[in-house]
Amino acid sequence: MDLLDFTPKTDDITIELKCGDKTLKNEDGSAMTWTIMAPHSEEAKSVVHTMTDARIEKAAKTKTKALKSAEVEEITLEGLAKTTRSWDITWDKKKPKYSVKLAIEILQKAPWIRELIEEARQDSMDFMKV
Repeated sequence: MDLLDFTPKTDDITIELKCGDKTLKNEDGSAMTWTIMAPHSEEAKSVVHTMTDARIEKAAKTKTKALKSAEVEEITLEGLAKTTRSWDITWDKKKPKYSVKLAIEILQKAPWIRELIEEARQDSMDFMKV
């Protein structure tokens, strides 16, 4: 046995978008998917550190000690959007290219996707199951 056997093997997580047990399909018949950076990946950590550093700097400048609930929601959405790597979705009858701005819009309007992402992120941390 080797400790490396108990380390994550990928830095990406691809989520099939589902409604109940049914995978959502694009017009071309392909499954709708949303790919995120795994929470343990260096790239995801970098996004979180950058966002956290910006919030700390802002708090120091404005001398605020607590975040408002709306700010927490904004930070959460921004973090999910910025740690999205790609997608294969249909949105407004188009197959849009990924952008942080559009990801935030989609996550606001389709909050069930956030739940799928959070579940997938949590499952990714279960890589130690034997």
